[in-house]
Amino acid sequence: MCYKSLVKEREMFTKNVIVYDFGAQYVDRYLAILEGEMFTMSKNATSPQGVNQYAGQAKKDEIFSFPIIANESLPKAVQQAIQKRIELYV
Repeated sequence: MCYKSLVKEREMFTKNVIVYDFGAQYVDRYLAILEGEMFTMSKNATSPQGVNQYAGQAKKDEIFSFPIIANESLPKAVQQAIQKRIELYV
């Protein structure tokens, strides 16, 4: 993959995604919002034992009291799961 493609992919990943962290005590620790669609994900979201499922549509004024996570801080499996969701739905 060329540098230009990587830059475009990176811009798309960060521009359209918000990820909340519910904390380590939850199996579906992360909530990713992609273009108004919500997905819950565990830290091993790409594994058959992981969680990566649709959670409904976010309301426009919906606010969560959990911290927003920088995409670079997410586990690699969560980043990959989000990228696949982007490719499928966005």
